[in-house]
Amino acid sequence: MNESEVLQDLLKEVEASKRLTVTNKDDNDKIVKRLEGEIEDLKRSNDSLSRTLNAFITQTMPLNRINDFEIPSESDVLSLNVGGTKMEVLRRTLTSIPSLLETKFSGQWDKNLPKDSKNRFLLEEEPEIFIALINYLRDHNRMLPSGSQCPKLPSFATDDKSQKFIRMVEDYDLAYHCWPFDMLRFGPQGVLSTVKNSMHTRIVQQEGCSYYMLQRKRPDNRRVHSFETQVHLTDNCVWIKIGWMKYGIDKVTGAMSQGSEIYLDVYESMIATIDMESDGPWPTELEAKINVPEAANLTIRCANRGAEWYINGELVAETTGRMSALSSGEQDGEFGWHPFMCFEGTMSFRLIQMELEYIE
Repeated sequence: MNESEVLQDLLKEVEASKRLTVTNKDDNDKIVKRLEGEIEDLKRSNDSLSRTLNAFITQTMPLNRINDFEIPSESDVLSLNVGGTKMEVLRRTLTSIPSLLETKFSGQWDKNLPKDSKNRFLLEEEPEIFIALINYLRDHNRMLPSGSQCPKLPSFATDDKSQKFIRMVEDYDLAYHCWPFDMLRFGPQGVLSTVKNSMHTRIVQQEGCSYYMLQRKRPDNRRVHSFETQVHLTDNCVWIKIGWMKYGIDKVTGAMSQGSEIYLDVYESMIATIDMESDGPWPTELEAKINVPEAANLTIRCANRGAEWYINGELVAETTGRMSALSSGEQDGEFGWHPFMCFEGTMSFRLIQMELEYIE
């Protein structure tokens, strides 16, 4: 190969290198443009997310008073107009117990609640009765957190005012606090322990035992009409009965005076009764065979004073009149029909609802 040919080859390589450089530059330009486009897309997406977030905050935080950036505080002083009587109370007083009253004055609904011409919250309650409730809540706030006793309830000069106070307490969903249900845990030696204010409390038990839901005495003597409990069964649970028992507790000795029973037997799939108010022996009598789902979790409702029985929301049996037939001279108050639960083995349960008799 002569020098001329070598020079021609070198020129060809140079031209090829130039073309490769141009091609790489074009590719780089395309990559840069694509990345710039993606960055613009991300910016637009970010702007859209920002607008969505701002709209969400505006719609879901009315309680934070967005206009003046103030968040409701427990130390807020609320001005009230109660039946024409002006009063002031701390927000934490009205919201100290989970209830409808607590929800109403949580701050979330401040702008929607009715107010008078002076912008005071307007309540159509009798002043004397509502003030009694406020004082009760104040006493509750002063008690030690570990204290198991509820404050003393107010007394009134007339039965009419007492009944109005009861109705108002129930309207605000405070009845279970004012007249709570004590869950008594029994063993062979009598009362083993007491679970105070036991609504919604999950109880885990690993031995044979009995639980009885005893209502604190109410001024209107209303009895339990229906109750509902959730149970979680294990392979170690041998048997379980849920229903009603007529009994009372001796305040001095703690001994239980036991009467008749009407109950749902989960493992025997039946509703049964035991009449212990007649001369013995007291055999178990079958009232109805039922279908019990093969499940670890069951919701059992005993309704209408022993007349209706539900499992997981379905009516499984009706035993209308059996509780009355088992009663002889039933008394109101602490001795009488109360919810109960007996079992042997390992299980857990919680009481989720309890309803009282309705009085016209």
